[in-house]
Amino acid sequence: MPLIRRLAAACLLVLVVPGIGNGTAEAGPFSQLVVFGDSLSDVGNVYIATGLSTGVPYPPAPPYAPGRFSNGPIWIDDLAASLGMPSPDPFLAGGTNVAVGGAESGSGYTVDGVPNLQTQVGIYLSSLGGGAVDPGALYVLWAGSNDYLHGQTNPLIPSSNVAGAVAALASLGATHFMVPNLVPLGDLPVAMNDPNPLVRPALNTLSAEHNLLLKQQLDALSAAYPITIYQPDMHSLYLDIEANPAAFGFTNITSGALSDGDVGAAGYLYWDELHPTQAGHALIAAQAFTSIPEPSTMVMSSMLLGILGMVSSYRRFKKGTVAV
Repeated sequence: MPLIRRLAAACLLVLVVPGIGNGTAEAGPFSQLVVFGDSLSDVGNVYIATGLSTGVPYPPAPPYAPGRFSNGPIWIDDLAASLGMPSPDPFLAGGTNVAVGGAESGSGYTVDGVPNLQTQVGIYLSSLGGGAVDPGALYVLWAGSNDYLHGQTNPLIPSSNVAGAVAALASLGATHFMVPNLVPLGDLPVAMNDPNPLVRPALNTLSAEHNLLLKQQLDALSAAYPITIYQPDMHSLYLDIEANPAAFGFTNITSGALSDGDVGAAGYLYWDELHPTQAGHALIAAQAFTSIPEPSTMVMSSMLLGILGMVSSYRRFKKGTVAV
């Protein structure tokens, strides 16, 4: 069979064979998840650290889910499941989730020495012992909320910190990134219930400015490095929820279930004054997952690139060769 016909047959195979190109294959598009950030992504680092240092793990479980700042699985757990991968264990338990509750994006105010995003990246790289980063991993970085909640008023600083952390990993060979933007922080219960009427609009303005600056910097990094950065729009997701809570299954988006004494949390977007419920996290995970091309699309893209390379070689050398 001539080579061109073989290539055509290979393309047809991708389209018609079950499990190839239809998203049903077991293997996911990434080798592992490596996670950096704050309490929205922490799966147990604060819980382990406080348990070791004080004998009383935090947040308390119950009512919190063990290791999570919520009442159940958080978005990174759900995202991993959607990708057909295990949720990474906390770094302090030997895993690759380095996120720590209370973390900021960079140097500044910290709670009890919590490592910020850039420090987390440094800790992770040091743990490799000089070894190479995994180019097949998906590196998730979500931070910045605590900067503004702790008083930061210059969005260029946190956005640059996040972009700098991405650049540090990209310069060492990381190729796949997920960097969600910030939700409207002024709409968190902690801000909505603040007696100062200026807090809420100020936080919402900072969130929007942060997101604009972050996108500009991430787009520049995508042009400077051979990398892909998925940028799930959590800000728009929250605005959609706020515009029509019932459509998302919520009856309360202004207070935390725990603060209201409702540990069942049915209909609540927020578990406490800062963190989403399990239901809220599920929506965040769905938004994150849809920012990634279907695994089948990624596989087909790789195959087509390979096929194009074969065609190019064939055309260069076909003179004087025989059909195979």
